[in-house]
Amino acid sequence: MRTITFLISIALIFSLTGYKQEEPKAVNYTNNSQYELYKVLREGGKEETEAYYYNTGKEGSKIFIIGGTHGNETAGFMAAEKLLEFHPKSGEIIIIPKANKEAIEINSRTSNNNIDLNRSYPGKLEGNDIEKLAYEIFAIIEEFDPDVIIDLHESLDFHTEGRLGNSIILGIEGDHLLKVLDLLEYINEVDKDVVEFTFFGSPPKNSLNETVSNVLKIPVYTVETSRKNEIDKRVNQQLLITKKIIELYEN
Repeated sequence: MRTITFLISIALIFSLTGYKQEEPKAVNYTNNSQYELYKVLREGGKEETEAYYYNTGKEGSKIFIIGGTHGNETAGFMAAEKLLEFHPKSGEIIIIPKANKEAIEINSRTSNNNIDLNRSYPGKLEGNDIEKLAYEIFAIIEEFDPDVIIDLHESLDFHTEGRLGNSIILGIEGDHLLKVLDLLEYINEVDKDVVEFTFFGSPPKNSLNETVSNVLKIPVYTVETSRKNEIDKRVNQQLLITKKIIELYEN
């Protein structure tokens, strides 16, 4: 995986050419409208789960958020559920809070069939149960055609210990790298964790990030907090990062 060194080089280039990053804006979201059910995935099966939708009624970016891909990554699905109380000021948003409910119920990375949802994309219509779930999630993404996807995960430890905790994984680069710079600057300033957040590229093969990045050319931000931190801190990190990504992609 490529580290933040590449990003730092880009930052130096832009600083020499007069590029200035704007200060993070204070955003006040006050809309109290409720999300509506967008679709029930794998309806009637043991993998059944829900996707929720909210339309601000104002032109803007389309955001897709998914949590609970791995059932033992608690902060991811807790943050995704809390985001159902969050309303962007423009555009549309779809949230799947608990992508793998069966795995969540047994507090395991995978459900009882031991098949990793995040290695099963783009899924198969006639595949096993998890491949069918991946297929339906991928189909929603194709249908909705979001401007950005936020995929909420956790790791056993920090990236400084050979894991992925406190990192952002992005499969598409280009102009999106500048947004990663803004995102890292923001979270490391406001959160001040003992280990700063960093950046990695090259998401795992057949993960949501890798598949959507390569097939649909949509930027996917995989957020990895570290389970070495307390749960409240991890959930707050997930929320701060998610809301900042949404702000960065607002029109």
